[in-house]
Amino acid sequence: MAIEKQPIPQLSSHTAGNRRSIHPHDLEKTRLNIEKAQISTVDPFFTRKTKAIEEKVRLVMQDHNVNLMIIKDTYPDTFMSEVLVSLSLMPLRIDHPDLEDKYDNERAFMHDYFFEYIDFDDERMIHSPFLAKKYFTYLDQYSHHTSQGLKDSVDLLLAKAEVNSEVYDFTIQYLIDTFHKKGLPKIAEYVMDTYEEGCGKPLSARTADKIESFKRLRVGQIAPEIVSQSPDGKTITLSSLIGKKVLMVYFWASWCDGCEAENPNIIRIYNKYKDRGFDIYAVSLDKDRSEWLNAIEKYQFPWTNISDLKEWESESVKTYHVNRTPGIYLLNKEGRIMAKNLRGKELEKKVEALLN
Repeated sequence: MAIEKQPIPQLSSHTAGNRRSIHPHDLEKTRLNIEKAQISTVDPFFTRKTKAIEEKVRLVMQDHNVNLMIIKDTYPDTFMSEVLVSLSLMPLRIDHPDLEDKYDNERAFMHDYFFEYIDFDDERMIHSPFLAKKYFTYLDQYSHHTSQGLKDSVDLLLAKAEVNSEVYDFTIQYLIDTFHKKGLPKIAEYVMDTYEEGCGKPLSARTADKIESFKRLRVGQIAPEIVSQSPDGKTITLSSLIGKKVLMVYFWASWCDGCEAENPNIIRIYNKYKDRGFDIYAVSLDKDRSEWLNAIEKYQFPWTNISDLKEWESESVKTYHVNRTPGIYLLNKEGRIMAKNLRGKELEKKVEALLN
């Protein structure tokens, strides 16, 4: 699979559903890493200072592991000692002298050994938020943030989780949700493709349904129906506009800064191509009717505007898995999805190409 031309955004720990618990060692490690990042690369003692801080980080992690082993010994045969401690232990390169010639940096070592202490055949760990935190930390800190780098990390996680159906199901669902929320739909699709091309382990109905709902939004698929109301209360379906040479489904909101920035471009594209068979079906995520109507008036939107005023609880939002705005789908005259989530010049180029 080709690497996307667009840059891969950094995964962030400050995302709903991925809040990381704060422990003293996390705070100290973060403080030290910030201090390390602030060392000037032209500092005459850059290497010396950097190595000194890395040694402090190692000692913090080592102390963290010692404390966890004390807990394990103090409370044997408990969920905490058998599951939570294993999920919290941090692999240390110093514990692997045989690998000294293979790794000369901590991040590369952690990329391969981050899950060293975890028994993936123990399905009890999916009942703890610690596994999601472990996955997130790995993807955030120890994966190469390119298309291929993230795919390699997906391969590693699925290979490890494959030993247990429950853990595998959890992992599939976690990866799809995480990459979708982070605006990386191609990586989320890679997760689904890898499952379908791989072991074929049975999935829960919930995960299977999630995969099917995402597959319905792939390029080449018929766009799912949308039924909602116009400002004057009339019910207008998406299918009623199918037949236009190119139809854009535009998810937006009056409170969306990204929409405010993109609206002038979309209005310009509409005015340029409307006589050639281009139209727009704009789905607002507003909750306040007056704010929705005021925004339509402000921007002078001339196309079809609809909303059920349910914001993120809208059925169309759920159907199209919208988690950020603006969201854009381009459909052909048969109602098939031809492109999605393009902006600026790339959006206009695609509209032009589809109209020709």
